[in-house]
Amino acid sequence: DMLLNNVELMWCKVGENAGTKYGSEEKEWSVDCICSDKQSSDWVKAKHATKERTNDDGKKFIKLTKNCIKRDGNPAQTIKVIDKHGNDVDPLIVGNGSKANVQYTTFEWDMAGRSGVKAILTALQITDLVEYSGNGTTEFEIEEQPEVALETQDEVF
Repeated sequence: DMLLNNVELMWCKVGENAGTKYGSEEKEWSVDCICSDKQSSDWVKAKHATKERTNDDGKKFIKLTKNCIKRDGNPAQTIKVIDKHGNDVDPLIVGNGSKANVQYTTFEWDMAGRSGVKAILTALQITDLVEYSGNGTTEFEIEEQPEVALETQDEVF
């Protein structure tokens, strides 16, 4: 397995929040890794992508994915997410801006005269967690609702 070290994560969908593939219903795990210019050009040289990608902020990034379902129809091995000490991290709390080392595996492909080396996301080691807390919380102040007593006080037994 290979590593993409010290990248910044964006749009980390590596748990129950897996997305769907572009133009398809198939589920996939994915993460965008904001990387150095060298990492980006090396990625293309290694044939993991046909061209370099730049996000809206003009930063180079590498998108890594893995299908949730294998070709034979069975569920794929989930993406392992750990911290510096090897402890499991809940993939749903990994927010944009988290720093990580990203592990991937590769396989060569050849189809209709085109070829490349597909990189498949296998694990994330979060080195600096920026916690995502967007699980249904809002900016509104929520007041506690007073508990309604089931029986009224003036009932006589």
